[in-house]
Amino acid sequence: MAAKKLGLSQPTVTTQIRHLQQEADIEFFLRNSGQVQGTLRIAATAPYYILDLVKTFRERLPQVEVSVEIGNSQQVLEALEDYRVDVAASSQLLDDARLIRRVLGSDPLVLAVHRNHPLAVHDHVPLSALAGHTLLMRESGSTTRRLTEELLASAGVRFGPLLEIGSRESIREAVLRNIGISIIARQEVPHDPQLRVLTIENAPQIPEYLYCLKERKGARLPAAFLGLAQEMAPA
Repeated sequence: MAAKKLGLSQPTVTTQIRHLQQEADIEFFLRNSGQVQGTLRIAATAPYYILDLVKTFRERLPQVEVSVEIGNSQQVLEALEDYRVDVAASSQLLDDARLIRRVLGSDPLVLAVHRNHPLAVHDHVPLSALAGHTLLMRESGSTTRRLTEELLASAGVRFGPLLEIGSRESIREAVLRNIGISIIARQEVPHDPQLRVLTIENAPQIPEYLYCLKERKGARLPAAFLGLAQEMAPA
């Protein structure tokens, strides 16, 4: 059945499958080899960069189904390593010989506050201005949280009560209700008249990377997506 679908003789399929070490690899081979159909599974920490790629990818390969799951950096990279997705987009920088990495873009960290918050009168704030304020942060495993903690610790800033919220959407809703303030990537701040975006002293840029396991780079769908990411990469 698989041989007929792929247009290969039975011995050829058997030889190929014998070279694959795990069940996940067999499933991946049958799903992606020799056809411009199938499903590309993507995990991403945020939709902003990845959705532009998905749009162009679907325009070029309209028969291919695409699934996108969102999680923090730790979750999406674990999904890639566990063969649950084919490519993963994360702001975490990994130097791993098993992985191919492409840069999708970068975004500065900014401070999002409600327009009625005391800090909203400023356009730019030093880190010291955050002292004592309620800070909304993602869960452990989030690159944004790690960078925020490192940034404030290096400046010796002691913030007020920490409110941990496990999704970007929930953090934005909390800021909209003036429950606290949050350091987040600029693209993650929605356009809303109730919000103010403040630049932060010494705020780093957060790059977004696309990862794929090297052993899978030759499979048609991941290879096409990696090529597209390279084609659309910022100059």
